[in-house]
Amino acid sequence: MDRHPLTSRYAIVEFERRFLAPTLPPDVLHPIRITDRYISGTALRLRKMEDLEGSAPPLFKLAHKVRPDAADPTRVMSTILYITGFEYDLLSGHPAETLHKTHYSLQIGGRFVFIDAFEGPLEGLILVEADFGSEDEMKAFVAPDFVVREVSYDDRFSGGRLARMSANDVRELLKP
Repeated sequence: MDRHPLTSRYAIVEFERRFLAPTLPPDVLHPIRITDRYISGTALRLRKMEDLEGSAPPLFKLAHKVRPDAADPTRVMSTILYITGFEYDLLSGHPAETLHKTHYSLQIGGRFVFIDAFEGPLEGLILVEADFGSEDEMKAFVAPDFVVREVSYDDRFSGGRLARMSANDVRELLKP
C-alpha cells in the first residue's frame, strides 16, 4: 500500500495561482472568517471556518499539504480531513503559527476566485487565489484587471510563511 504523501491515492493535486490586490473588489460574496493554525514542525494545517452570514455552522479541517516540487508553489498534494469541534480544540493545543483572514468568493468570467483579506499583523494584505482542475486550465487563466501583480511563485505569500510574518514584514512585502 502506497502511503507516501506525493503519490497516495488519498492526496489530490491542487493547481493554484495567487495575485496581490490593492483593495477588496466590489461584489464579493460569502464572507467566511478563517483561522489557520500551522502546526509547528509539520506540514499540517488546522482550519476553523465561520460563516459570517450565519447560514452554516462552523467547519473544521485538518490538512496535510506537500509540494511535489519544492520550487513550484502552484502545485500542492493535499489531503484533507473534516473534523469535529472537539477534535479541533484538542489539536489546537499544539504549538502553531496562526493567521486570521476573511475569505470571500467572487465570480469572474464564469469562474469563482477567492479573495482573502488578512487581519492582525497581516492587515492590508489582500490575496486573490484561483484554483484549477488541470495545469492547462491554470496556464490559460487571465488574471482579473483589479490585481496589481501575480505572486504565485513568491513563496513569501504561502500560508505557512505568512503566519510567521510581522506587520513590518508585510509592509515590505506590499512595496511595489
